[in-house]
Amino acid sequence: MNSQFLPTEPLLAEYFENKAAQLLSGSKMAVTQHSGLKGSHREQLIRVYLQDIVPKRYEISRGMIYGMIQRSHECDVVVWDSANYPCIRLADHTMFFAESVRAVFEVKSKCDAIHKIIKKPELMGLADQIRHLQLEIMSMQLGTEHDGILIAPNRIFTAAVFFRGGESFSDIEFSDDELQIVDDMYPDLMLFLEPGIVVRKVYEGMPTEPIESHLEIVQGEKYSLLLFTSYWLQALITNSVQVEDPLFLDSYIPGIIESLKIKCVDFPSLRFCPGARPLWK
Repeated sequence: MNSQFLPTEPLLAEYFENKAAQLLSGSKMAVTQHSGLKGSHREQLIRVYLQDIVPKRYEISRGMIYGMIQRSHECDVVVWDSANYPCIRLADHTMFFAESVRAVFEVKSKCDAIHKIIKKPELMGLADQIRHLQLEIMSMQLGTEHDGILIAPNRIFTAAVFFRGGESFSDIEFSDDELQIVDDMYPDLMLFLEPGIVVRKVYEGMPTEPIESHLEIVQGEKYSLLLFTSYWLQALITNSVQVEDPLFLDSYIPGIIESLKIKCVDFPSLRFCPGARPLWK
């Protein structure tokens, strides 16, 4: 391993490399020709893996997500904030309110319905109250009045895990028509476990302004599960209100990230970039 890596990086790399081998081996244990049973077995592997690493305020379940108008299909793996929100447990599935869901994981990609769920307008929460106080202080310091803050909320984060296949994804040449559907139809994060490829959507910009968006295709190789985990934990933190200073796993693996081959493919974004923007008079 590269000598520039931090002392902790080899330990994390070894753990996640072994965990990836364990997941691949476990996926082979569903010795059945029934595709539905195989899928259920792999979904359970993902749920167990996630439950071991997510903070305890979140629960890993399966069910359907309901917004004020829209609803999702039956989701394989739902990460929701069980410490602060209720759910409705029915006989054949669980009903989650969109405001409680932080991420949805799939072993196959079917994200369009989830991306179109709109969360209800919220009263000003803790994070927004802090932003407003910061704006008031800045306004007094500058001697300039403001018109409040325009807030674009985070949408429900989606991810997909493919145990096998995807070796050629890094070499795909997207047509213009294919690029047009990336924002809605593709998961925000994908892992092709066996070939070790990680694909994520990256958005850069401010609310209400045109934003830059691209697919980041990473040849993660033996580090792919570690990188995938770092990315989705970052999304989980970003989509939640934090009391303590957040821990981003990528700060522990800078040498690994710098050593990986990354390809970027631009695609058009269909929505505003999440975040908060002060409005000045």
